[in-house]
Amino acid sequence: MLPGTVSRFNDTHIDMVIFRENTEDLYSGLEHEVVQGVVESIKIITRQVSLRIAERRSPTPAVENRKKVTAIHKANIMKMSDGLFLRCCREVAERYP
Repeated sequence: MLPGTVSRFNDTHIDMVIFRENTEDLYSGLEHEVVQGVVESIKIITRQVSLRIAERRSPTPAVENRKKVTAIHKANIMKMSDGLFLRCCREVAERYP
């Protein structure tokens, strides 16, 4: 918690590491105007980068001695792109029970 921040969890010890990487997804900056007034952004997810993200979060000092690692995704909506990311995370997780 940041010093001086008031929260309803002030009396609770929260020990969490957040690892976020924005080299792909909607942050790739691929977008275009379909017709005037309508802009489309293209979400890019690759197996190579998804595996790299999953591998970096596994055996690092930040996550050593932790009981659980959670991957956040929207595979229920983005079935193909986030589905690929989720499959890659699960593949790497099998090596780190």
